[in-house]
Amino acid sequence: MTEMILLGAGASAEADVPTSYAMSREMYPRFQELILPGMRNDYARAFAFIIGGLRFQQSVNWGDPYADVDVETLLSAVSALSDNARYTSEVAQFIQTWHPLISEFDNVPRLKGEAGIFDQVAAIMRQMLVDIVWVEETAKVAYLMPLLSLLRRQIRLVIATLNYDNTVELLTQTHGVVCDTGIERWSETRTFDFAEDGLHLLKLHGSVDWELIYESSTATKPMMVTGLRTLSGQDMRQRKAIRHDENFFARRKGLYEPAVIFGERNKLTAEGPFLDLLHAFKRELAASDRLTVIGYSFRDEHINTCIAHWLHTDARHRLRIITRNFNENQTEFALKLREEAAGCIEVISAKASAGLEQVFGVYEDANAHA
Repeated sequence: MTEMILLGAGASAEADVPTSYAMSREMYPRFQELILPGMRNDYARAFAFIIGGLRFQQSVNWGDPYADVDVETLLSAVSALSDNARYTSEVAQFIQTWHPLISEFDNVPRLKGEAGIFDQVAAIMRQMLVDIVWVEETAKVAYLMPLLSLLRRQIRLVIATLNYDNTVELLTQTHGVVCDTGIERWSETRTFDFAEDGLHLLKLHGSVDWELIYESSTATKPMMVTGLRTLSGQDMRQRKAIRHDENFFARRKGLYEPAVIFGERNKLTAEGPFLDLLHAFKRELAASDRLTVIGYSFRDEHINTCIAHWLHTDARHRLRIITRNFNENQTEFALKLREEAAGCIEVISAKASAGLEQVFGVYEDANAHA
C-alpha cells in the first residue's frame, strides 16, 4: 500500500510554530515596535483596527468576540483595503462611504512613491512570517522522526504540506536524508517531476525561504517570467528577523517577501509554482492508496476538493486523520467526512508526536550508532 502524507498547521505546533490563530496575536507586538521617528505608530493602529473589525464580525455571527483572528482572514481583510483593491473591486461602486478611519489612514504621510498604509501592512505581515515560522533548533523537530520510518519502508515518500516553515527540511538535514522540493527543476522546466525514490516535499502554499525573482528574456527563453530561488540557511539567518530600529523604514525595501500563498482569497494564483504544485499533489494523491493527514483543520477548499475526488474514485482509498479534535471539527468538509465517508476514514485522536509514533513507530537512525 502506497501512503502519502499531508501536513496542516497542527503538525508544526510542537516545533513552536504558531497556528494561524495564534500567529495574528503574535504579530501585533511586532507592529507595536514599528515606530517611525517623530511620528505615531500608524502601522500598529491600522493592524489593530482590522483585528477589531474582524472580532466585531465574529460577535455579530454569534462567535466569541475575544477569540483570536485567523491570520489568513486578517491578511485578506488588509489586502481588500489596499489602495488598488478598494478602488478596482467590482463592488466598489456600491459602497458610498468607508469607515472614517480608513480615510484617516489614507492621509497618513508617506514617502514619495510609497504605497498606502494597508499595502505596507500586508507586505510587513509577509516579511514577519520569516521570523515567526523559521525553525533553527533540531531538537524541536525530533517528534517528526517517525516519518523517516515510513520512508525507510516505502523507499519513496511524498509529503505535502500547507505550512511555510522548514520543519521537514530541518528533520531530513539532521538525519542525512535528501529532501527534494523540486523547486530548482521547476525553475528550469515549469513542471514538478518526482519519479525518483527518496523523500519529496510538496510545499503547496510556498515557503519562507523561497524568493520570487524575475527572469529576463534571452535568445533561448524569449519571455520574461517569474522564477524562484531557495535561500540558504546562512541567507535565512541574515535576513530572518525584521529588526525594528530607527533604520527599519530605510532597510525594509531591501528585505524580501517570501513566496507564499498567504490570505484566504489567494489560494489559486498563476504567479509562481502554486498551480503546478497543486497539479503535482493531485497526481501523487491519485497514485496513493492511503493519505495520512496530520494537524489539518479541513478549511482549504481546494485541498478538500482533491481529497473528496480521490475518495470518490476508489472505495479502497483510505484517509487516516491524526488530530486531537476531529470529532469536534464543525467545518463543512469535516462534517461530510464523518457523515458520508465514515467507512473510509480512520481517526487517531492525538497530537502529532503521539500519533506519528503510534502509526509509524520509532525511527532508529543508523548514523547515530556509527
